[in-house]
Amino acid sequence: MTVTDRFLDFVKFDTQSDELTNMTPSSPGQMEFAKYLKAVLLGMGLEEVSLDENGYLFATLPANIDKDVAWIMKNAEGFDVQIADESLYYGEVAIQGPKAEETVEKVLGIPVADIKFYN
Repeated sequence: MTVTDRFLDFVKFDTQSDELTNMTPSSPGQMEFAKYLKAVLLGMGLEEVSLDENGYLFATLPANIDKDVAWIMKNAEGFDVQIADESLYYGEVAIQGPKAEETVEKVLGIPVADIKFYN
């Protein structure tokens, strides 16, 4: 499936929010789309895919650590460098949504603006 095909598949869903419902998700179309996305993610090979009653969809992208480290080691040959796989000590969490900053600040106890950019 091309990116265009996938896009056209996704825009068929009516996901317009309804701020008057005071529910999450705020419309039946949003939950219908989330259920569809869950099936898409499973079909793509993502792991630990779950969808809760509030429409929050979670998934884990399987790691490519072994492949990546092998490539780095191969391409480091001839350079005066030491390569160490320290992936077990690092991770990434992506928090999105209208209350993302508020949630992160509550959990960490510091303003989001005080979190240093990592690169």
